[in-house]
Amino acid sequence: MHLVIAFTQVLLLWGIYYSVARKISLFGFAYSVLYFFACFAFLTRLSVFMIIPFFFVYSLLKKFSISQSIFLSVYSASVALILTNFVEQTFMIFVSDQVFKEYNDIFTIISLILPIFLHYIVTKIYRIDWRLLNRNNEYIQKKIISPLNIIISLIFIIFLGVYFYEFYYNRQDIDSSRYLVFFLIFIFFGIETFISQKIDRYFQHELQEIKDKQIQQLGSYTSEIEAMYQTLRGFRHDYLNIFLTLKSSIKAGDITEIRQIYGEMENSSSMDLTTAVDFSDLSNVKNSALKSVLYWKLTEAKKDHIQVELEIEEVIDDLEVDLIDLVRMISILIDNATEEAKKTAEPMLKLALFKKDETLMLVIQNNTNETNIPLGKIFNANFSTKKNHQGIGLYNLKKIVDSYDFVELDTEVSNNSFTQIISINEEQL
Repeated sequence: MHLVIAFTQVLLLWGIYYSVARKISLFGFAYSVLYFFACFAFLTRLSVFMIIPFFFVYSLLKKFSISQSIFLSVYSASVALILTNFVEQTFMIFVSDQVFKEYNDIFTIISLILPIFLHYIVTKIYRIDWRLLNRNNEYIQKKIISPLNIIISLIFIIFLGVYFYEFYYNRQDIDSSRYLVFFLIFIFFGIETFISQKIDRYFQHELQEIKDKQIQQLGSYTSEIEAMYQTLRGFRHDYLNIFLTLKSSIKAGDITEIRQIYGEMENSSSMDLTTAVDFSDLSNVKNSALKSVLYWKLTEAKKDHIQVELEIEEVIDDLEVDLIDLVRMISILIDNATEEAKKTAEPMLKLALFKKDETLMLVIQNNTNETNIPLGKIFNANFSTKKNHQGIGLYNLKKIVDSYDFVELDTEVSNNSFTQIISINEEQL
C-alpha cells in the first residue's frame, strides 16, 4: 500500500504541474517515479524539499525561462501540499477518528487524487489560461510571474516551517493545524484571483493595442482605396484625351506621332500599374483585425519594393485560434519573409490563405539567398541567420503553435525558396 500511496503522490505532482505547464514526457514521468520513490524511502518527510528542484530542472530542460521554471516548480509543490492537507483536514472534521484511523490509507489516497480535480475546477471557474503564463513576454514576467514567485515561495516556506515545527517538537495542535490549512486555502484562492485579474488586464492591454493598430491599418486601407480610385479616374481622363489625339493623328496619317503617343501611354500605364497595391482578395477575409494586419504587413512589404502576390479565393470567416496568437503568428511570418526577401536581387513574397477539407491553410513563401538553412535549428531560442539579431521570432512562433493541439507548422526549402505552412485542423476541435 505504501508504494500505491507513493505513486499517487507522484501523480498528484504531475497533475498539478501539467495543468499549468502543459508539458510532460514519458521519460520524465518514469524518471520522476524512481526519483521520488528514492526520496520517500530515504528522506521520508524531508523528501518534500526535493519536489521543487526536480520540477525546476525539468522545466529548464523544457525550454522555460528561469523565472517560469521557479514559478512552475514552486506553484506545483505548494498547491499540491495545500490542497492535500485541506482535503485531509476536511475528512478529519466530518469523519470520526476511529473510521479515519481504520481506513487511513484509503483516505490518504483520496486526499492525493482529489486535489487534481479541485485545482482543475478552480482554474476553470477563474477562467485562467495557463498558456499565457508560458509566454516569454515582458509584461507577463514582470507583472505576473515575478510577484507570484515571491508570494508562493513565502507561503511554501511558512507551510514547511509550521509542518516541521509540529513534527520535530511533537507539538501537533489539530485546531491550529486546521486554522493554518484553511488560511492557506484562503491564500490559494487569493493567488488564483490575482492570476485571473492580471491575465484579464493583459488581454485588455493586448486587445487595445490591436484595436489601435486596426484603426490605423483601416485608415491606411481606406486611403489606399481612395488613391486607387483617383488613379482610375486619372486613367479615364488621360485615355480620353489620348484617344482624341490618336484619332486626329490617324486621320492625318501621322505615323511618327502615333508611335510617340503609344510609347508614352505604355510607359505611363506600366509604371502606375506596377506600383499600385491590389489586395482585392482581402475582401474574402471577414475578420476585420486579420484583414487589417494582412493589409498592413503586405503593404509594408510592397513599400520595400518586394513583389507581393496574395491569393485568398474563398471566404475565411471562423477562426478557432485566439486572435492575439493568430496576429502574432502572421506578423512573425511576414516580417521574417520580408527581411529575407529584401536581401535578394528580385524580392518576392507570396501569401495564400485557403481551406483544404476541414483544415485552414496559411502559406507564406519568399525567395532567399540562403542555400543551407538548418531547419533543425531555426526555431531554437536566439538562433538567427541575420547579423546582430536575437532570433526570437520563430522561437516564439513555435511556442504559440505548440500551445494548440490542432495547429501544425511545416517548413520547406527548395530552389532558393523558403516556405512556411500553418495548418489549423478544425476536425480536431
